[in-house]
Amino acid sequence: MKRLLFISTLLLLLVLTALAAFISVETFDSYSTSSDLLGANGGSGWTGAWTAGGGGDWIVGTAPAGGQGGNAVKNVGVNAFEMIRGFTAITSGTASWRAYLTITNPDDFMGVVLMEGATGKMFVRLGPAGNVEIYDSAIPAYVTVAAYSASTWVTIDIDFNAGTQPNLYRARVNNGTYSGYKTVETGSYTNIDGIRLESTDTGVRDFWIDDIKTPSAASSVVPILNSLRRRRP
Repeated sequence: MKRLLFISTLLLLLVLTALAAFISVETFDSYSTSSDLLGANGGSGWTGAWTAGGGGDWIVGTAPAGGQGGNAVKNVGVNAFEMIRGFTAITSGTASWRAYLTITNPDDFMGVVLMEGATGKMFVRLGPAGNVEIYDSAIPAYVTVAAYSASTWVTIDIDFNAGTQPNLYRARVNNGTYSGYKTVETGSYTNIDGIRLESTDTGVRDFWIDDIKTPSAASSVVPILNSLRRRRP
């Protein structure tokens, strides 16, 4: 009995430690379906509500099958543009989210940007050739991370550390191999403090985002929470 209690306590501490590793979490499950994301203030650990970054619209809906269940958010109409939300400034860690796109050939940016103030610094998109791509401003060009399939959820991580890899970042797909480090936009950053959902494709596409998590600085326990994501029938 004592051994069981010890194991249960240890598991609880691991879970709590993992939860503490994230400063902000957004699953969209606290919102009503068909509600507008603009002005929504659910989730936890954010510094404000979702705001518009360039017009267009994003709507909460039931997440497509194959994800974690519950709700997700999708772009609505042509050039849905950007939705932005801030979090406590960090200099290192791993941010993650899940993405779903019904095509593999969008004609413009369909992805997520990590920001410093009003400036986008780290860009990862579901690109026009069926690949998840990371932007390298040193080239400048997008570089393939891994392939994605239409109408299939993918988990994307962005990892950065201003101390050990200044002004660089990298990405991976579905817990696979990280890309090499790429140079951030404008060549440098000090703090990352916001996330931008972006959809600038000129066609009407269903592009979904779910399960956004941004880390506390230099978190070493992020994988624990990734392995304990909620499971739904």
